Amino acid sequence: MQKNKKNFISTAKRPKIPIWPIVFSMEAFTSDPMKKIFGDKCDKVLMTIQNGTCEYFLYKEDIARLGKLLLNKIEKNPQTTKKYIKMLLSRGDNILSFAKNINTSVSDKIISQHLKTYDRLYKELIVLGWPLAVIGEEILTKEIKKISRTKNRKF
Repeated sequence: MQKNKKNFISTAKRPKIPIWPIVFSMEAFTSDPMKKIFGDKCDKVLMTIQNGTCEYFLYKEDIARLGKLLLNKIEKNPQTTKKYIKMLLSRGDNILSFAKNINTSVSDKIISQHLKTYDRLYKELIVLGWPLAVIGEEILTKEIKKISRTKNRKF
């Protein structure tokens, strides 16, 4: 009997991009804030770097599952997207305010605590940006095409 095999697919490819924020971004897909927003999170993420180009991979099955969860939320409450945009803007303001108020002339221990706080705030922010785009794009595009076919329109 063959085990259930998952397939990684490339979700983005970026040349000459700093590694540090990308690691935080990729971690966001498997984070608690992701589970809180979507109701679930990605099982694993994969990132490769070759010749200065970073490529990101997610399980195709995770994208489909999370996309359906997002679509269900939007179908139940069409205001969901407005809510997410409002949350995104608010969290953006939070992280900017936090970053502006960091005192760098403190101990390494305090800097480490600031970094942990920044990591948490960044994940809360990024979950409402990139994952929504990556996960939402495939499922929402399919739904838009399905709706347009019923209305005899092509996109």
